[in-house]
Amino acid sequence: MKHRTRGIISRSGATLILFLITILGALLRYDFLAANNFVIDADEAIVGLMALHMSKGASWPVFYYGQHYMGSLEPILVSGIFKLAGVSPESLSVAPFIFAIALIPLTYLLARSVSGRGGALVAAALMALPPTGLVVWSTKARGGFIEVVVIGTLALLLTAKWLRREQPSLLRTALIGAVLGLGWWVNNQIIYFILPIGLVLLGTLVHAPLARRSTLVRIVQHALVGFLAFLIGGLPFWWYNFTHNCASFGMFKRASSGEALSYVGGLFSTALPMLFGAKRFWQPDDVFPGASVLAYSLYGLLALSYLILRWREIFALSILKIDTKRPAELFSLFVLGSLCTFVLSSFGWLYEAPRYLLPLYVGLFVLVGFVLEAWFAASRILAVAAGAILFGLALGSSYLGGRAIPGEPLVYQGERVSKDHSELIAWLSDHKVAWIRTNYWIGYRLAFETAEAVRFLTYQDPQYERIDSYREDSQNLDPNAFPLVLVPSQGDAVKRALRSMGYEFSAERLSGYDVIHAIHPSQTGLVPVAREAFAAESAPQKLSADLAVDGALTTRWGTGEPQHPGQQYTLRLLKPLPLRAVAFEMAGWPHDYARGLSIELELVSGERRLLFEPDSWGAIRYYIERTTRFDFLFPATEVIAVHFTQLGSDPMFDWTLAEVWLYR
Repeated sequence: MKHRTRGIISRSGATLILFLITILGALLRYDFLAANNFVIDADEAIVGLMALHMSKGASWPVFYYGQHYMGSLEPILVSGIFKLAGVSPESLSVAPFIFAIALIPLTYLLARSVSGRGGALVAAALMALPPTGLVVWSTKARGGFIEVVVIGTLALLLTAKWLRREQPSLLRTALIGAVLGLGWWVNNQIIYFILPIGLVLLGTLVHAPLARRSTLVRIVQHALVGFLAFLIGGLPFWWYNFTHNCASFGMFKRASSGEALSYVGGLFSTALPMLFGAKRFWQPDDVFPGASVLAYSLYGLLALSYLILRWREIFALSILKIDTKRPAELFSLFVLGSLCTFVLSSFGWLYEAPRYLLPLYVGLFVLVGFVLEAWFAASRILAVAAGAILFGLALGSSYLGGRAIPGEPLVYQGERVSKDHSELIAWLSDHKVAWIRTNYWIGYRLAFETAEAVRFLTYQDPQYERIDSYREDSQNLDPNAFPLVLVPSQGDAVKRALRSMGYEFSAERLSGYDVIHAIHPSQTGLVPVAREAFAAESAPQKLSADLAVDGALTTRWGTGEPQHPGQQYTLRLLKPLPLRAVAFEMAGWPHDYARGLSIELELVSGERRLLFEPDSWGAIRYYIERTTRFDFLFPATEVIAVHFTQLGSDPMFDWTLAEVWLYR
């Protein structure tokens, strides 16, 4: 098939149209950024903090903080922008925004390797006005997602030019290898590009005219040059792994056969409809009724047309023969290889938000432009109708029912990070608060928004600690003195736990969060009750009750059987004493916590008084997080016994107490 639109659209006309398309793409992305007030999430804040550190003279990290993959190219670029424009969420968005816009003309140039100007403009327009997933992720500074797409596109463009030469060029092979090496450091999604490029180059070398060298010698030469250039392009990656026991390679894991099958199902039921614009990330329903059926029908017709148009060239792939003048099969191999790699990898479970499939758009849009150009030559009405549906799906996924701006990250029980932290930041500044405890998603964003005037320790999941200095710099401080910044449902649980455990505190509602501070015990000056003043007993008695009061955290009392209601542990005082606190420690047996618990004080009168409502036990466990000691404080009360009673059950774990204390 010839370039049938070459005579319809002049070079200058195509340039003008491409410029306008690029402007539209920029406006679309800016609209999403501005509508969201340039609010970032914690993962973007990590990039911002890396850039902030570098702009202040810190050494360049090889990878994204806290992990051994995803290179630091984006933070390095952002650090330069910070020096020019200052530190802000807007400045943080500049680097990915530029890459996203650069991808549009690059897509046009790439599509010109297989299409006329019309088909290439269609591909560029689809990249400019894509489904919402690419719109959102092409503006996020998340460590290299859009950058690797651009780098891979550049590698494909160099490959297309390499194929056009009558004699394969070692210089171009080196350039391709270096670009792919850079991509390997930036984001391992570059593997989607490496596989088809390598196969196509190999096939071309096999079938190229011999000239003065044998085929084998030529293949070895290009392989060595390409590999060495690949190593040089990805030098930071290789140097880090050489000095860190190949730490990055631990992430390369294959899905099991069962997992791969489930990922294939998710790919077709969820991921592809999202990529086509029929669904939005993390949303199970179609953008409009029947959108997935419409998308599959159209893309199915486009795929069938491609097979009909290129059946000879596709058949030639069986002997690794490539059409070097119009290498459409480079892109079909890329699309097919990307899908297969995704479902066979350990990242295939992300089909509900397939950000690891965003590179697919490069090959997909080039092929769509190629086929629509052929349709246009046969029937302009058909081609225009198909194009209208494609752009309708894309724009509908972004705007139908309102802008598809993603919600802030979830923190707890469906509650999300607030969009505006200004009220909270003002309060923290007024009260000279430099340290807090909060969720990952809140904490890193606050750290960036305050230029680290406020730092934090992670409270509750996710427990990723990206910046080691936060933990190190707080080692000599009391974390319990740090205010807790929590979403309301967390705040309710923590306040209930504190009251149940006998602690006093102050609380504020700021920027939609509960800020709990000035936490202090209601009882002070506590004195342990001597071991000789009480006796220990338990039911069942499979382990001696004395093991929980022997002063050693390496021993334990346990039920010796799975937990069930009614199991008891009791400390009986030899004479009544005015107690003010009860505490116990799980030590090395955290999984043996009581699934339900009541603690009762037995008074001289025989009355039993609950230390806390049993349904508060879950809140108490939530508050203490991953620590294993529980303290319960109360006004001085004359007590003759303390009873611990199991209220829950577990089919496997028994109930353990490593050590129990009474205080007066």
